[in-house]
Amino acid sequence: MYNSVYIIHHKEYITDLNYEDDNVFFNIDNLESLCQECHNR
Repeated sequence: MYNSVYIIHHKEYITDLNYEDDNVFFNIDNLESLCQECHNR
């Protein structure tokens, strides 16, 4: 079964220390698509 994607989640969390780091914020390897239910787990 497939769910629609609602959220693009950062695997490495965005923090006050790294929010300006493009390698964390925009790196495609640090992103994953999740439905709302999975994201809230």
